[in-house]
Amino acid sequence: MLDDFNHHHHHAVIAGSSGRYSSTHRVAVTSTDTYQYIRARLDSVLNAPPIRIGGQWQPMMAAELKRCEEVHTEVEMEWLRPWGVQGKRHSTDHGAYWEPRMAQMEEAWRRLEARTAGHVALLEAAAAAAPDLASRLLPEGVRCFDILEVQLTKREGSVDPAKPLGRLSWQARTKSSAYAHLQADQKPLDFPRFWEACAEAYDPPMQGMALCLPPEALQSTIAALRQHRAAFAQRQGAARRPGGTLSTSAPAELPKPFGGASSSPPAAASAFGTKRGDTQQSGKPFQKPFQKLQQQTKRPREEDHGEDPIHATGEDVRRKISKDFGGHVADHVAGHVIDHVSGARGVARAPEASAPKRKKAKKRHASMIA
Repeated sequence: MLDDFNHHHHHAVIAGSSGRYSSTHRVAVTSTDTYQYIRARLDSVLNAPPIRIGGQWQPMMAAELKRCEEVHTEVEMEWLRPWGVQGKRHSTDHGAYWEPRMAQMEEAWRRLEARTAGHVALLEAAAAAAPDLASRLLPEGVRCFDILEVQLTKREGSVDPAKPLGRLSWQARTKSSAYAHLQADQKPLDFPRFWEACAEAYDPPMQGMALCLPPEALQSTIAALRQHRAAFAQRQGAARRPGGTLSTSAPAELPKPFGGASSSPPAAASAFGTKRGDTQQSGKPFQKPFQKLQQQTKRPREEDHGEDPIHATGEDVRRKISKDFGGHVADHVAGHVIDHVSGARGVARAPEASAPKRKKAKKRHASMIA
């Protein structure tokens, strides 16, 4: 086994005639693989304020809930269960260092299990409470319901080996037929204390509540959480509506659609009109300056030239543009308009064709000005 031979080839271990079992152990190569790391994580959540003080529920914050439940899942799935699956002999062989520390982690886990059940009870109480009390208990609304549902779903896990290990997958692993051939002290440890009531010993305000939840109980707990979330959202929504009823009608304070008799233009439209020197009259829909210029050109024919504008002279058109829109506009567009009108002069048209042509000329005139 020289150099890197072991990296590329299988190797055999000569163990005489007796049978031999081998196992792979996690080596602490990062800061998250040490006892000091997980102990600090446990202390940070266990030293948090209790969820009940003097028999009264305390407000629940989403960030604290998420951190507590993540540590709960981590210590169970990454530390306690991998330790127990290796059997009693393994525990005895490493008793000098790891056995007392794993006992401390198990005690912390039991307290976290009771706290999780307390979180479920608090959310249930908030869903049934009056809206003002529910808002005090859950300042962030339904977010705590969603966070706890996600964390419990992860903790429950799946029997799919491709997914992260949860309670269901660990339960299936310990029942594998491979362990049937091992000696009794090498089989996975059974932890009935995982599923016993732990609230009385570690959380006095929650005495009498059998709260440690086995895998089969998590499914019903998650389903109950969804029902509590719906009830909480319904109560909060009803409290925000006029009269406190679940009315589907629009609230009275909502503004009417713009353009009504009592409506006012949006702020952006009013500013736009003021910038252009335009004014907005109450009760009329806002008009862009371009639309106003178009309306100014729509005057009676006798006010123009007393004749069809298609037969007006170029000077008449120039004077008209200068009068309505200023000399600078006339200088800019008069040439184009004069060429168009002059080219149209003297052309014989049928009487029925004069109206469409006149309309077309006005439209082109307005588009040039715009």
